Amino acid sequence: MESQGQSIRDIFDNISLSVISFLEDQKRVADIYFAERLGVPESALTVWEEQHSPFSLPEDYKAFLQISDGLLLTWKIVYHLGSVADFD
Repeated sequence: MESQGQSIRDIFDNISLSVISFLEDQKRVADIYFAERLGVPESALTVWEEQHSPFSLPEDYKAFLQISDGLLLTWKIVYHLGSVADFD
């Protein structure tokens, strides 16, 4: 999904103090995985509100959920036993 020429990944990187770029620059970080969840249809939000009445979602949050229903960011730390001098 793109927003004004930026991917969701780029937008997340911008608002998260470049956490993805930071992880990519680390020698001891591997297997960085970023997955976005596509937005939900308005009908799904309506069903949620009907099931959880009298509670309703704020309009700005519903607008956000229609763009993206979250994301997943995982990574692995590369660790090996060796001399403390190996760490720089």
